[in-house]
Amino acid sequence: MPTVSCPSCRAKGSVPPAKLGKKLKCPNCGELFVAGGDAEPPPAVEPVPTAEPAEPPAGRPKKRSRLLVWGGAGVCLFFCCGGLGGLLSTDTSGQRQAAVGGQASSPPAQAPEAKPARPSPAQRVKANRKLPRDEFRQLISGMTPEQLIEAIGRPDNTQEIEGLGSIWYYTGVALDPATGKMSAMVQIQWRAPGVVGEVNFD
Repeated sequence: MPTVSCPSCRAKGSVPPAKLGKKLKCPNCGELFVAGGDAEPPPAVEPVPTAEPAEPPAGRPKKRSRLLVWGGAGVCLFFCCGGLGGLLSTDTSGQRQAAVGGQASSPPAQAPEAKPARPSPAQRVKANRKLPRDEFRQLISGMTPEQLIEAIGRPDNTQEIEGLGSIWYYTGVALDPATGKMSAMVQIQWRAPGVVGEVNFD
């Protein structure tokens, strides 16, 4: 006779062929099932549960959360230190500027103004061709031939007189205070060592 097994308790037993395909009651557990002969129904395939990521213990934070926490703390510390450094830098630079400004506020010592150089006698004669006779004589006395030429130019005439030496003659180079006119003739006599000695007016 065919052998059947209870799908509930797995108990086996023989049944007449006429009972195959019909409902039977398991004498062992009392479960009703359809007799199927030796062919046992394939075991039911239970679905494999999808593995879910294990949750970390409640007392320990996730690594990512810990990194975020440390990163945020680092950013806050950076900005706090940067702000404090900026304040210190600003304060230090302000003190430095104040110190420099204090130094710059004191006026620098002014050098004494250089007095303009007094013109030479030759320059004074050259600048004023209408000098009175006395002033003219005083300024050219002691001049060298080069200085006299610089002041009033080359002579109109020259003469060599024995015992007197070289004499130069000029016209219209000095003012006669009595008449207010230029002197008709100025006679300049040289003396050793080659400087103006006597100055005579005609």
